[in-house]
Amino acid sequence: MAESPLHPIQVAARRSGLSVELIRAWERRYHAVEPARTRNQRRLYRDEDIERLRLLARATDAGRRIGDIARLSSVELQTMVEGDEQAAVLVPTLSSSRPRTDAVMEYFDQCIEAIEVLDPERLAETLNDAEKNLAELFMQEDLVAPLIQHMQDECRNGTLRVVQKHMAEGVIRGHLLNYATCPGTGSAFRVVVAGGRAGTDELPLLRLAVATRAYGWRPVFLGSGLPADEIAYAAERSRALCTAIAAHPADDALLPNELRKLRRATPEDHPILLHGSNLSLFETAIDDTRIIPTQTFGELRLSLGRIQLDAQADAEPA
Repeated sequence: MAESPLHPIQVAARRSGLSVELIRAWERRYHAVEPARTRNQRRLYRDEDIERLRLLARATDAGRRIGDIARLSSVELQTMVEGDEQAAVLVPTLSSSRPRTDAVMEYFDQCIEAIEVLDPERLAETLNDAEKNLAELFMQEDLVAPLIQHMQDECRNGTLRVVQKHMAEGVIRGHLLNYATCPGTGSAFRVVVAGGRAGTDELPLLRLAVATRAYGWRPVFLGSGLPADEIAYAAERSRALCTAIAAHPADDALLPNELRKLRRATPEDHPILLHGSNLSLFETAIDDTRIIPTQTFGELRLSLGRIQLDAQADAEPA
């Protein structure tokens, strides 16, 4: 029987659908495959190795963690993948909260491993390492947001304990707060960032503050639970160019009235932004108060950019 041909890693990546970087990471950390080596240590993959990589890719797409499955035999992987894919057809499920980007998948798995063993130092170290190697907003959208969603899903499913989620949220909260409040880059544009009076989860609010900072602003982070007159005072006292309010929770029945109070307590030309993924509950208040709605970070960036340009135009001599 003829031996299987050997292929360079670029071919293995193209045929398996994985990136070269991810294949190397899986080999280094999990020994997922054991390629042959040339004299100068270049990796060479058999057809069987590439098929194994395909199975691992399908398994992780179904929500499996690479650390849990990397040591399974190819036969065991095939059986598991077929079972997962048949179940996915028969039972409607929510889309996976795992990140789909190769650059962050390893960070995601390291975070989950730290959460499962209740290791806050390891989780903080992983987040710090990710911050050094990923753009801040890319980290927010592709690592932090899926990680928070994954923890919520796993708690509902009973596969993650509340204490594990609570520990992780504390570490993530500290990481985001440190970034949002660290010494600025000299930007003259301040933005007050606050939440509604009913809000108790500050993670969405912290993510909003981090986003404004990533766009070149200096956030004045106030947290949640403050009445409108206190937020207005903070905006005036700090000479903030605008105020950004996080609409969280999405069914906050107190927020529309607080938005109206905030509008009355601030100058008419002071921009107020309301940020949230679903603002349908607040449409009437938005219309009444001329508040600027932003449902994505892209919309937030554009709105802040327009406010900044308007301020610069007003400052120019006639």
